[in-house]
Amino acid sequence: MHIPRDIKDRTAKRLLRHQRMVRDMLELVPKPWVEDVDAETLCELPTEYLGAKGHRRVGDILWLADREADRRLLLMVEHQSRQDARMAARMAAQTGLLYTGLAARSRDADGLFPALLPVVVHAGARPWSAAVDLSETVAPSPIQIGLRGAAYLPLDLRRIASEHPSPTNRFSAWANVTFPPPSTDAATALMQTRDLLDMSDEDDQRLLNDLIDWYYAQAADRRPAGWNPDEARELEEIMRELTGLELHERRRSALLREEGKREGKQEGIREGILRQRNMLVRQAEHRFGPDIGRKLANTLGSVSDPVVFDKASDLILDCDDGEQLLDGLNGVPGT
Repeated sequence: MHIPRDIKDRTAKRLLRHQRMVRDMLELVPKPWVEDVDAETLCELPTEYLGAKGHRRVGDILWLADREADRRLLLMVEHQSRQDARMAARMAAQTGLLYTGLAARSRDADGLFPALLPVVVHAGARPWSAAVDLSETVAPSPIQIGLRGAAYLPLDLRRIASEHPSPTNRFSAWANVTFPPPSTDAATALMQTRDLLDMSDEDDQRLLNDLIDWYYAQAADRRPAGWNPDEARELEEIMRELTGLELHERRRSALLREEGKREGKQEGIREGILRQRNMLVRQAEHRFGPDIGRKLANTLGSVSDPVVFDKASDLILDCDDGEQLLDGLNGVPGT
């Protein structure tokens, strides 16, 4: 099965086409931006507009929702998996394309176009640091050219996961699957998401399916044989996958713990050998001087056999001089 190179972006767009995912996303947006928005009225709009030079795309996802006083809100959502220093300019350009492509009938009752909330959903590992206002990227000018306000709202999934380690809605659940808290893993986050959703509802079943695909899109080594990101799966199959993922993560965690114990044990042995070697060198320096100490350190540099260490300890006590100590160690197996 050929997996598209842009599978993460494609899967993210599928998640952002779920009305309930976007509704829950608005719950995490600062209240002044959306306090009068009726999220239940969200409807998706096409992102392709026919301009003078043919079709032009506006953002990844576009939604429209009602507001108070017969007004509406346009919600333009872009997914990013890495930093883009040009994002402010890109969003400003897409804003212009959007308003240019809107027909006259798209205006509100007062004759004005709906307000726009541009959002960038960032799923990258590093915190989002690109400028969010176009004016921040342009040199000062004595002429006021109206760049202020050409801005967007970044929603960083890593930050949201840290602020909501126990998912409170579908969007924070997506963040937790992407960046699980230290005490859990992505499979556990998926199980928590299943408990958060209504599994008797087809929309939530599809959402869980898409979240599992998002998980696979990020973790290529855990994809099942024949995984097809463009194929919908029945609820029973989704549940089997979740159970399989949970068992896989449990086995993987157990293996990692055992490996950690083995590494810790080996590290303890290495530290014990180093302490014993250093103690013998200090004893030799105390009895026979620094030069003999350095020579003994070289002799024991690659030694880990406790028999050799015991022999060196006896010689340090019994020999009359350092050369006799070193000669006594020559020929001892392991040195």
